[in-house]
Amino acid sequence: MVPYLFYCCYLIRSLHPDHQNKVYVGSTPDPIKRLRQHNGDLTQGAYKTSKRRPWEMILFVYGFPTKQSALQFEWAWQHPMRSRHTKRQAIHSVTCNNTLGMRSAAQSNLYLTKLRALHDLLCTQPFARWSLKLRFMDPGDLGLFLAEAGPPPPGRALPSQLCVSHGPALDLLPVIQRSKRTEDTFVKWVENLPASCHVCHDAIERKDLDRFVCCPDCTMIAHLTCLATLFLNDTPFALIPIEHPCPGCARRLVWGDLIYDLRLRLHHHTKT
Repeated sequence: MVPYLFYCCYLIRSLHPDHQNKVYVGSTPDPIKRLRQHNGDLTQGAYKTSKRRPWEMILFVYGFPTKQSALQFEWAWQHPMRSRHTKRQAIHSVTCNNTLGMRSAAQSNLYLTKLRALHDLLCTQPFARWSLKLRFMDPGDLGLFLAEAGPPPPGRALPSQLCVSHGPALDLLPVIQRSKRTEDTFVKWVENLPASCHVCHDAIERKDLDRFVCCPDCTMIAHLTCLATLFLNDTPFALIPIEHPCPGCARRLVWGDLIYDLRLRLHHHTKT
């Protein structure tokens, strides 16, 4: 079975005049197609949201290590009153007894509540260590997300490796499909890079496609274990690397992005 190269969790909001504050959280390998399903343009699935059409895409989160991890994030985002990840009162005081200031389960599906719950999830382990990316369709929603989150208490700021952007979903179509990048990445890594590890200087076997990674901006190539050890030198108590300057060009490298590109390379090799 070929693994998903792109899988995201998304937030859509109803444009129905009777349900304008209602939102829905889901997950999909194709958010553009999924929105068309929610709006009835395509007939497969999305029956649960049919009574509140039309819908607009607010944002989606992607860059998950696996589909299973995305589903874990989706469940926590869908159930902020039940998830241990969004219990803010355990971190700092709130004005009522329930998570995120909610007084009933119905409030968990309101627009602002979902934005606040998203902020909490992104700041909570294990999600805070992942190389996630947050894409808003409209800059106004991004500004509201940052404003509603408010000043974070100590230790609850958005992780430094989180990439936040805004713009139409169609602009990310190459990222969702990944066809061209897979081809370019595979050719660069296999044909145009040095044959030795930048860290330990031992030879790299090109046939061992799952054992080396490289910097997208320079010719640095390294064994997976060598680069992981280098990343962890600054955080001796961590088990999984997060980010570190490239040893070749000093560019900031995010560990999750390196692993994701490794998966693209393996996927391309399997196809060919």
